[in-house]
Amino acid sequence: MAGQDHNSRNDSRIRNRGVRASRSRLERALAASDLEKKTQAALANRIADLEDLDAAPKDLVSKVFREHPVDPQTLERVARALGVEARALYRPPDPPLADTSGPPTSDPSRPPSPPDHAGKKDRKVIGRLVWPATVLALLLAGFTIWGLTNDRDMVCAARETLHPLATPDHRLGIVIGRFADDPGNLAQDSLVGHFLNDPQLGPFVTVLRTCGRPSLSGPGDITARLERIRRDSRQKLRDSGSHILLWGRRDGDRLLIRFVSAGPDLSPLSLDIGGRPTRISEMQLEIPLSLNAPGATLPDVKKLALELMEPERRDLLRLRRTALKSYQTSVNWLRASIVGDRNVKRAIDPGTDPQLWALINGQLCYKQRLLGDYDADVTQYHDAEQSCRDGLSVRDRQQFPRDWAILKINLASALTRLHMYAASPQESLNYLLQAENAMIEAAEVLDRQAMPQLWALQKRNMGAVYMRLGELSRDAVADEYFNRGLKVMQEALEVLDPEFQPVDWALTQQNICASLYRKGYNQGADGAALVQLAVGHCTEALRWLDPDKSGLTWAMVQNNLAVSRAILAQLEKNPDQLTRAITEFRKAQQVYRRADFPANWAEVEINLGELHCNLAVLKQDPALLDKAIALSEQALAVLIEKKLSRYQRYLEGMLITYKSCRRDSIDQCRCAPAESG
Repeated sequence: MAGQDHNSRNDSRIRNRGVRASRSRLERALAASDLEKKTQAALANRIADLEDLDAAPKDLVSKVFREHPVDPQTLERVARALGVEARALYRPPDPPLADTSGPPTSDPSRPPSPPDHAGKKDRKVIGRLVWPATVLALLLAGFTIWGLTNDRDMVCAARETLHPLATPDHRLGIVIGRFADDPGNLAQDSLVGHFLNDPQLGPFVTVLRTCGRPSLSGPGDITARLERIRRDSRQKLRDSGSHILLWGRRDGDRLLIRFVSAGPDLSPLSLDIGGRPTRISEMQLEIPLSLNAPGATLPDVKKLALELMEPERRDLLRLRRTALKSYQTSVNWLRASIVGDRNVKRAIDPGTDPQLWALINGQLCYKQRLLGDYDADVTQYHDAEQSCRDGLSVRDRQQFPRDWAILKINLASALTRLHMYAASPQESLNYLLQAENAMIEAAEVLDRQAMPQLWALQKRNMGAVYMRLGELSRDAVADEYFNRGLKVMQEALEVLDPEFQPVDWALTQQNICASLYRKGYNQGADGAALVQLAVGHCTEALRWLDPDKSGLTWAMVQNNLAVSRAILAQLEKNPDQLTRAITEFRKAQQVYRRADFPANWAEVEINLGELHCNLAVLKQDPALLDKAIALSEQALAVLIEKKLSRYQRYLEGMLITYKSCRRDSIDQCRCAPAESG
């Protein structure tokens, strides 16, 4: 009977030609993917999105997960959607059937041997050394896959076992391992030196060397070895009280650096890999660093080391946030990345390689807009606009609808920001109208079912454009724009799920909040109900944001919540509520510090100035009006320096109003700009 079963299974293999995926590997890849929902249906939607299909191939995905034979191209499609290599999903070959005719391979009376994780080379090394039995047992237990490749590694490991690594309780801990293919340990020495000699990291970080040398080489499945390295590394981090471990291999004059964090979460990260925005899990992340010119990549390595840390204690979370702000690696990395992309762009001929030309310009457009946000620099926004237009010059709407739509959305984002720097109200309006047109064009090729996330992003950004147009308009036209903005942003909420997209959810709620309080403010006392709704939307947005993890987004929402509360207090003529709003604004400035984010800081100062003016009217206190003038003049200095023309014109009008108020009849003062742009 056993022989018949074996033959029938072989016949089945012949009939069912094709390749089979491993369900366990598929599920691990799905859990580590950037899909918002870790389901087969979401995976099918991603394939449809990538391939511009009219319907999601759910039956195909189900067949792969059921381990049915499929053609290799099918598995490639699934792997591409998951962001992994197809070979990582293949099912291992079935083990051969046991041959019961020969002698038994083991003595059943003996206990089973422990699994042998070390390679043959390691066993020979261990065999040449004479260690006390207890030390050897500890080494084998603690370094099962740590690649102890020579006598010095073993001596070091014994010393580390007897004198364990430890991070002080009040510090962030970084453990740096020895690198594979680096017997002289130049890689470890170099990285340790770069971290220890950084004066901006020194107050926050303890750097520890470990003797372990994790390696992916040797027999066995790479994914399984990665998982074991991650498991053992996380144990080392827990034992030492550290938060991130760096390891990898040396490849000539460069290092290929990998990371293991202490936290269990493997949520995908947003990175720029090969000049393209990519979502990638920690297990797949590998950063190259040149030993001869480390400066180009070191900021990135340090930024990731800090960002991947997930301390459980709030005091260490605050310390990590302070370290990031002090070191400012993110903006350094962004600047270096833009320089690198520009160098690549100069080497590309759009006529012979239009795909790479479009890709690099799309990435530049996004990065330059981000840097413009950070620096409040109009030059970066102009550069972003040009990069998007360069990308659109080789991307045809019919052939590449998704790429074309992304470029249009990014172009609209740059134009929306440029309107704040316009030299005149008409120029400001023209920028917004161009942004509106770009958004409308993008919407024409986006399908809610096939590309739900991109569809929701377009709706949210479209709502922001309408909100700005409403601010620049009057009466019925302003109301029409506000209503359009509310409608499209509420449509975005129908697609978003706060459990899986908390930041997108929060930003959309915040935009709705801002639209409602502006519309309510325009209606005067009759608009109090709308402003009350605005308070609810901003409060809901804050519920999904952690100031330690999303500081800038949190501060933006906090500022808008303070604005909505201040407007509501003004409409209800409640001075006590206005006084409380001051505290809400000051919370936002805990992140929006003048030295770091001057334009954002100035925006809060403008709001505080208007609040103090209204408080002066309600309390009939001229001293509060003087405070409003002082706050506004501080903000004006920043607006002039940053060339924020539109806000500058608005604030200059406000100052004219403040200064024209009569101190002996301050209750007649109207805290609104003398002229509006």
